[in-house]
Amino acid sequence: MTVDLYMSLPSPPSRAVLMTAQHIGLDVNKTIVDLANGEHLKPEYAKINPQRVVPTIVDNGYILWEGRAIQAYLANKYAPDHSVYPKDPQARAIVDRMLFFDIGTLYKAGSDFFAPQMFAGQPADPAKLEAFNKALGLLEDSLSKTKYVAADHITLPDFSIYAGLTFAEVIDFSYAEFPKISAWMETMKAEVPNNEEINVKPLLGFKEFIKSKNFGLVKFGGCKAKDIVGGMTVDVYLSYASPPSRAVLMTAQHIGVDVNHKLVDLANGEHMEPEYLKGTLNSAILSVVLSSRKTRETSTIKMPVDVYLARPSAPCRAVLMTAAYVGVSVNVKDVDLWTGENLKPEFTKMNPQHTVPTIDDNGFILWESRAVQTYLANKYAPDNSVYPKDPQVRAAVDRMLYFDIGTLYKAEGEYLYPQLFAGQAADPVKLEAFKKALTLFEELLGKTKYAAADHITLADFSIFASLTFAEVADFSYAEYPKISAYMQKLKSEVPNHEEINEKPLNGFRDFLKSKK
Repeated sequence: MTVDLYMSLPSPPSRAVLMTAQHIGLDVNKTIVDLANGEHLKPEYAKINPQRVVPTIVDNGYILWEGRAIQAYLANKYAPDHSVYPKDPQARAIVDRMLFFDIGTLYKAGSDFFAPQMFAGQPADPAKLEAFNKALGLLEDSLSKTKYVAADHITLPDFSIYAGLTFAEVIDFSYAEFPKISAWMETMKAEVPNNEEINVKPLLGFKEFIKSKNFGLVKFGGCKAKDIVGGMTVDVYLSYASPPSRAVLMTAQHIGVDVNHKLVDLANGEHMEPEYLKGTLNSAILSVVLSSRKTRETSTIKMPVDVYLARPSAPCRAVLMTAAYVGVSVNVKDVDLWTGENLKPEFTKMNPQHTVPTIDDNGFILWESRAVQTYLANKYAPDNSVYPKDPQVRAAVDRMLYFDIGTLYKAEGEYLYPQLFAGQAADPVKLEAFKKALTLFEELLGKTKYAAADHITLADFSIFASLTFAEVADFSYAEYPKISAYMQKLKSEVPNHEEINEKPLNGFRDFLKSKK
């Protein structure tokens, strides 16, 4: 049987999955989901995927979303010996690191920069361009070490990153100042199977679609209506998916009215909430395009793994929990982020992204915490249920790791970090985004005892670390009964919980109080 792939043709994650399938020789049955008309919000689609995103696959009844998790699943199940996702733990760890770098750094920075231009007609934001260029600089550095992004041959992140970078060509973004990226993209264009059909034509079509709407790519002149209305800015409640929203935004742009975009998340039903309904006669909205736990198995390690970390950091604690669970001995090396130890030459030489955690396993250097977690499991506990070998179960773990970095931890950080590190007041909009991510996780916990299965997996350590960090700000999960019960269970089951989580977080809370 072929794999059913629900996708949007221009979508980078969708195209990355298609390229992966083509590369390993897997036939897929494509079902196009019209995001512009809200097909992903319909009950029949939400029944398949409660997160209402593309791509989603159905493989003989097995359902999976999160593009990069799908890529890994297809390789694990249908091409387990293919070099596109190497079996060697170190080689695979580099692949995983670049996949997580893509979703958490590169693709995020690119989306933050491009989306307002493409879908809201806004001018380029210099600060967001700088962030994107910084991420591109890291990729440029990686490409100076290997022919492709993670190795000297094509691997999964080549498809993921290539799909994201080609999307920028919709607004004629140039990579000329990054010669290694430019050369790599030309190589990919020549080597990707069916590149014309998978990438070139959909992006050209999307570019024409955007132009046909005079949206983002066309600058309008004309009188400035704001002069008439006294310089006021009009609040427009919208979703970046519906034709009526685009019409209103184009009209505002054409006559020179400044609008304040108030995004309404249709996927999570914001337009049905009382505070929204108070201001509307109905819920119509304007929008814009587009197994039992197994006994832990320990390994005898001659040399402990060096872990460079900041103890309160959620990703660092996730790595420590993973190491403790699989029996890996670690040599902790504290990095003082407050005094900039991560920016010193001796650290950046090891990790040019200057992030924690970073590990040194007998000369093998790795960062991106979730890639470190999978590496430790793959190398030192390959038969442990914490990272199951079964492709479907492993894919569910991967999906939740990507959900954490791309949705849950992201929303939490955007809400909490300005309060904790900049003394800012809580932002209600960011709180709402965090709560929506929690609501989705609450729903997912209704299906399994733990985050990804009925036993502890790597995803639990990552998500538990994220959620406990919020307790520094005394955030309560009381309104989420399944999450609350889950956290209490993890607190009793995580090895060395007090040392790994409680003491560092209590110490960090006291440190922050001392700075006030």
